[in-house]
Amino acid sequence: MCLDDFIVHVKSDDFAAPLFAARAAKVLGAHLTGLFALRDVGQFKLLAEAESSPYLQRFIEQEYARAHEAEQRFREIAAREGVEWEWRIGEGDAADLLGMAARLQDLIIVGQSDWEHTESAWDVAERMVLTSGKPTVVVPRGSAVETAGKNVLVAWNGSREAAEALLAARPFLKNADRVTVMAGQGRETLPTRTNVPKLDVSAYLSRHGITATYQPLEDPDTDAGEAIIAAATELRADLIVMGAYGRSWVTEWLLGGATRHILKAAPIPVLMVH
Repeated sequence: MCLDDFIVHVKSDDFAAPLFAARAAKVLGAHLTGLFALRDVGQFKLLAEAESSPYLQRFIEQEYARAHEAEQRFREIAAREGVEWEWRIGEGDAADLLGMAARLQDLIIVGQSDWEHTESAWDVAERMVLTSGKPTVVVPRGSAVETAGKNVLVAWNGSREAAEALLAARPFLKNADRVTVMAGQGRETLPTRTNVPKLDVSAYLSRHGITATYQPLEDPDTDAGEAIIAAATELRADLIVMGAYGRSWVTEWLLGGATRHILKAAPIPVLMVH
């Protein structure tokens, strides 16, 4: 799988995600697109009186000024890292705009949700992970990004989601200085199975020129999310790769326990695939 085109959600109050995006784009030689969403502008322009209201016009001008300030900061980050970039401004819900713009992108990069202050527990990060159909990197708010994918921890349990994440992350793994695979026991059940083919992750990585070390999830009763974070901290990893477990409906969202814990508490960027 190629990761040639990145799109990152840019916010005016946190530039950790753009910084990771630029450094990762430099490592992989990718093109980087920054997207700034003007949610309230999109809502106000739906009002019939918006064009005739001086107050709303001033508000829209202020919002675009805020977007241009973010663009300048994004431009400086991209220039410092020496990556090709472009800038887009959208009017509307950030997750909706990002999901649409990402259709011709290989990787989405977003900031971790601010669970203490967001209006909903389902912010941009959660929606992108579950609904975009794209590999998504979630970057902790305010994190000091020093490297991007040089010391990678892969959480592996043989599931479809874990396999998709592993395949998506392969360009990172090939460029990493260190790859560690933490293997746990999957709980997938197949009603008709009698003899399941072995998934040899070691052989797969070796065929693709990736050298990895392996460590088991020693206690099967350990909370997987906590174990992943503990291992990443011990290894001083700068990227976690894992499957995202959950499902979404029109009126209900469900996340697996490990996925929810990682999205809330991971101290380093996490590449997820649902």
